Amino acid sequence: MNKRVTLLLNTFPSLSETFILNQVVGLKKKGWEVQVISFKKPNMNRVHPDFYNFNCEEAWTVIGLPSSLSKRMVKGLGLFLKLFVKAPSLCLRALNKKKYRTAASSLKNLFILDKLVGQEIPLLHAHFGPNGLVGSFLKDVGIVDKLIVTYHGSDINSYPRRYGHDVYHHLYKKADLITANTSFTKGKITNNGADPDNIAILPVGLNTTDYPLREDPPTEGLNGLRILTVGRLVEKKGYPWAIEAVGLLQAEFPGLTYHIVGDGPMKEQLKALVSEKGLESVISFCGSLNADEVRQEFSQAHVFVLASAISADGDMEGQGLVLQEAQSMGVPVVSTLHNGIPDGVLDEESGFLVPEKNSQALADKISLLLKDRDLRVSMGKAGNSFVRENYDMSVLTDKLEKLYSSVTGEQG
Repeated sequence: MNKRVTLLLNTFPSLSETFILNQVVGLKKKGWEVQVISFKKPNMNRVHPDFYNFNCEEAWTVIGLPSSLSKRMVKGLGLFLKLFVKAPSLCLRALNKKKYRTAASSLKNLFILDKLVGQEIPLLHAHFGPNGLVGSFLKDVGIVDKLIVTYHGSDINSYPRRYGHDVYHHLYKKADLITANTSFTKGKITNNGADPDNIAILPVGLNTTDYPLREDPPTEGLNGLRILTVGRLVEKKGYPWAIEAVGLLQAEFPGLTYHIVGDGPMKEQLKALVSEKGLESVISFCGSLNADEVRQEFSQAHVFVLASAISADGDMEGQGLVLQEAQSMGVPVVSTLHNGIPDGVLDEESGFLVPEKNSQALADKISLLLKDRDLRVSMGKAGNSFVRENYDMSVLTDKLEKLYSSVTGEQG
């Protein structure tokens, strides 16, 4: 099998998307030649060590798409004039908004064409639906032969609401395969017009060795019990309901603390809510932490909570990889019956799932776990086994290789 693949991403290497770096590294370990194309480059002061350990920068192309619309338009005009001389037909096709929708209007097609004109890419794997639109353009103009598009959640939950129900319809015609992180995401893509027979479920994964089962789960009594959430401070994470649940538990567990790890636009709003409920001594906002610091938080937590809920604009949780990270370390979880979350938690075996936006239901299940150490330990062990068998990168890389083979027609 010709083990060459090109990944198309928004930003690389992104700390918030370590699962993509895990995929790159997993493929490299299997002997794949992986080229990465990203539209933007992050602040390189905070990069996962595997980026350098596996020489990911050697085959990495940054398109350099300006974030500022005005700068993008100015630079785009220069690119258009340059490309029009070289390849007028391709240049005009790149701006076809009717077919390529946001890939044309955002000028992504034009910027990537400048880097790739004249090249041939046998297999392109685009992460996120909007980049799949770019991939469909590259396939139409002969730069890409085979196209795989991976959906992660928000790209199908809220993107069609913003840009039109038919925003992806050309992509669905051109993609040789679509992958979805959960069965729920697959259903949403299918309802949006894709052929379900052309969609495979492939969750994002983690290196379980980075999140080992805790040998000695914390044993504190009623005082010193700790709840943990790790996630961006955004509406779909459901923090108000988690905060209210902690308030309901305070009388029963007077020494209880709740650590919230992450940052985001709702920070001041959530701090105000904590103050309003008189929970300043109970709830700590820890900010963004690095991987080692997050693992330390997992090691000290008695229960992990993710109270995800549909946001006002229709955005939802994708897979909720942090739930697999928690379970891998043996932390029992309490989460919600929301989007693809039920795929990644063994309800009543590795944790509990409750209806979203229901603080009392959250509090009841958290209380059950806080009072029963044996239950916490048994659920923690069940979660670790479940994640190792279904979400470890070595397992998922094997599945990905088979999907690549099914698209290219080559056997590994």
